[in-house]
Amino acid sequence: MEEMDDKLYHSYDIETRSISPENPTGNAGQGGMSEIPAEEFLTHPARELGLGYKIRPFVNIKAGSKTTLADFSGMGMIRHIWMVNSSPRTRDLILRIYFDGVLCVETPLGDFFFNGWDYYQLINSRYVAVNPAKGYNCFWPMPFRKGFSFTLENRGKEDEVLYYQIDFQLRNIEKNDLYFHAQFARTNPLKEKEDFVILDTVKGKGKLVGIYLAYQAFNTGWWGEGEVKMFLDDDGKFPTYCGTGTEDYFLGAYNFENWKNHSYENFSSLYSGFCKVNSDVIYNCQSRFGMYRIHEEDPVYFKRRIKVTIQSLGWQSERRFHPQKDDLAAVAFYYLEKPGIQCSRLPDNDSCQTN
Repeated sequence: MEEMDDKLYHSYDIETRSISPENPTGNAGQGGMSEIPAEEFLTHPARELGLGYKIRPFVNIKAGSKTTLADFSGMGMIRHIWMVNSSPRTRDLILRIYFDGVLCVETPLGDFFFNGWDYYQLINSRYVAVNPAKGYNCFWPMPFRKGFSFTLENRGKEDEVLYYQIDFQLRNIEKNDLYFHAQFARTNPLKEKEDFVILDTVKGKGKLVGIYLAYQAFNTGWWGEGEVKMFLDDDGKFPTYCGTGTEDYFLGAYNFENWKNHSYENFSSLYSGFCKVNSDVIYNCQSRFGMYRIHEEDPVYFKRRIKVTIQSLGWQSERRFHPQKDDLAAVAFYYLEKPGIQCSRLPDNDSCQTN
């Protein structure tokens, strides 16, 4: 899959398709065919223009309901997803993606796009871009052999408006092309001396390609001494991959600190990024952070299984490490030989929420 489409000027046996509210089937030559509903004929913005003039650019998702955004049969690959919702609360919205009829993605909308905590942060990475104002974009390649479907569940108390576009290709998928997966988990708070499990034991052949971590520290002082550990294949008590600290794994150093003014320094780059969520307002007083790491150049391969954890570790007196009971949430992005999340770790809505 890494070698596909490596030259813009090459010709390929590929057909382009796109699903949006204006073309919900994704079929060729069927975009912009919606007609103004009779009950909206006198008030619709396109009432003087009619067919072909932005009749249905979004969908309404009722509180407590689930909406199918796309349902396509065939072989191909998703190359781009764009979405934006109407409210700031994105953990009420659960995105699920099915490949070949099997659930492979289950995560709150914002966390999937490296924006946890119902907080809007610009992202400029290789596979996720968040642009003004809250334009969510995803470029993870997602092969499918029999088809795909997208649903969005609104677990909130208010209706939502969603604009979206799913751009994909009809093309041949090779035998060794893997299925994309993304899975959310959260523990709030951690138990004492207990590691946070980012990705529970996943069985099969594949590779880890990214992690987004949303972290809330309940203590003052530096919170990020915890090591990321990856248990691969036949690892037992101790892992093959063991990092040296939280900011180190996310490709920063020394507390993500700007030494000139002794503050956190936000950044967003091709393969990693970090931001401090604004917490200097009443009722939003805890220190919250978001960070991502993309393993494009250094994917973590496994043949039989993988488990990923991180410690919540700070400092205490006399320069001793302090095991913390912080609030951690994460999305693991990985590819597998066979499609399917093997064990859903999505918490209920109260446990999922930012507050």
